Amino acid sequence: MNPPSSPKASTLLLGMGLLRDIGRLQTIATVMIRFGFVDVVQRLGLAQALASAGKVLRWESAEQAARLPAPERIRLALQALGPTFIKAGQIMATRADLFGPELIAEFEKLQDKVEAQPFEELRGQLSEDLGAPPEEIFAAIDPTPLACASIGQVHRARLQDGSEVILKIRHPGIRAVIEADLRLLTRLAEVAERELPALARYHPLDMVAQFAASLRQELDLAAECGNAERIANSFAGDPHIRIPAVHWDGPANA
Repeated sequence: MNPPSSPKASTLLLGMGLLRDIGRLQTIATVMIRFGFVDVVQRLGLAQALASAGKVLRWESAEQAARLPAPERIRLALQALGPTFIKAGQIMATRADLFGPELIAEFEKLQDKVEAQPFEELRGQLSEDLGAPPEEIFAAIDPTPLACASIGQVHRARLQDGSEVILKIRHPGIRAVIEADLRLLTRLAEVAERELPALARYHPLDMVAQFAASLRQELDLAAECGNAERIANSFAGDPHIRIPAVHWDGPANA
């Protein structure tokens, strides 16, 4: 038999237009159970909300995970949930005013290098962003990334005119996943403030709002390029600072 959930909390979730994100909510609840946070799943009313939408959770034993310290389980759960939650953990690593040293130490581990995605899996996203096949714009792209992060990764490339450039590519589908996660985090934060006093003291709704604004800004690579140009203009007369030029036009001027 499934463990009971909070009827009040599940009613709150069901009243927040949950259905379009129900699959992602099921994934989040499953990961939480896997890493021993069954009580949180119950208190937030996730099981009842999912059951009302025809989704069933598996309540497998989390004995192996339960033997790990709670801070480590939290970090592992964030890793398993992907980019949005990894980024949240990275931000929380800077909040020693809110979290104890054990949690901060685990959150800091999320700053480590993210596993690279094969370049061929990025090709479709790159073509969509450029508005043309990469071969029309670049003479060559190094398939081995220079750096990887939760939002995207960076590759060396060479334009058709021979110019060496750095190419930043978002992971395919990342925006849709992040937007779904942000909607769910906002809903769960609202429930947490009502149902979980231990979490309410961290003001989860305010934290999610600040996090969402920061993450959406990071997704906007055009804004990042604009910021780079403003910094370059500010230091244009300083011979000790060099800011890479931005190639704004795609096929036309490549």
